[in-house]
Amino acid sequence: MKTPPSAAPKSLYATLGRHTDKMSKTITILTLGLQIALTFIATCCIYMVFAILDSDFGFDGLIGFVIFQPIIAIILSGLTIFVCLIVGLPIRLNNKLNYWWTTNFYVSIIGTILGLTLLFLALLPSFSETVTYDLNGLPTSKQIPNSTFSYIGWLLTAFSILHTYPPRQLTEKVKSIFEKIFKVSLVVFASLTITSCNISSRITEKPTLLKADREAPLGWVYLTIYQDSTFEFRLTGIRGVGDLYIGKVEIGKDSLFFTYSDSIPRAGKTAIYNDKFVAYIDGEYPERVNISMSKLTK
Repeated sequence: MKTPPSAAPKSLYATLGRHTDKMSKTITILTLGLQIALTFIATCCIYMVFAILDSDFGFDGLIGFVIFQPIIAIILSGLTIFVCLIVGLPIRLNNKLNYWWTTNFYVSIIGTILGLTLLFLALLPSFSETVTYDLNGLPTSKQIPNSTFSYIGWLLTAFSILHTYPPRQLTEKVKSIFEKIFKVSLVVFASLTITSCNISSRITEKPTLLKADREAPLGWVYLTIYQDSTFEFRLTGIRGVGDLYIGKVEIGKDSLFFTYSDSIPRAGKTAIYNDKFVAYIDGEYPERVNISMSKLTK
């Protein structure tokens, strides 16, 4: 069955709309995954740098650095990302705020630079803090990074990296290019599909010379003769459940001589015809079908 001309564009536009929505969701998911990955790598590296600078590199310190510090880095980075995601949900869920944030993409870059600067300042001796702890029963003083700068710099860096987007102008341009490529590909695919279906239908639908049928209490009888002198004789109902007989037919002035490819129906192999009916004359019973379409010339 051919698709109505008006239905094809609507179906195509609906398909384009669905795939555009899927593309947007896919881009959003991939962007979030990349943001999380970059934030995780950055925070783990920052923590390990602080851990190296804080380590005394004794035997106990080496064991703790190699085994426990990476585990702490992973846990702390994961918790930080979770907290920053929750705090930054308005940026992702509010359309107006998201549009402003992604348009002014440099805000997150400035935040990242500022956070890294605070972390760097926290490591400088001039901003370091002195803490006293007990070591083998003796009070011991130690210089540590500035805690205020460290906490603020850590959170600001993680939040900024996690919510860094490429410039909206660039993403819209790339998205537009991909949508155009996808639309062109879909249109070409649809055109090829429709063309192949039309060609296939033209190949499979053979020109017909005659169609005849009959309704009876015992079922329907159908006779179809094609232009290439092939025919189909079909029985349905009690007399035959979808029995199909095919073969070649020799068309005379007022007679039809059927040569069956396999078995022969009880209607026989010879029939006479006029403008109104086809009547079989040599079968086990008299069969007669009414002509509904005929291009036979007498």
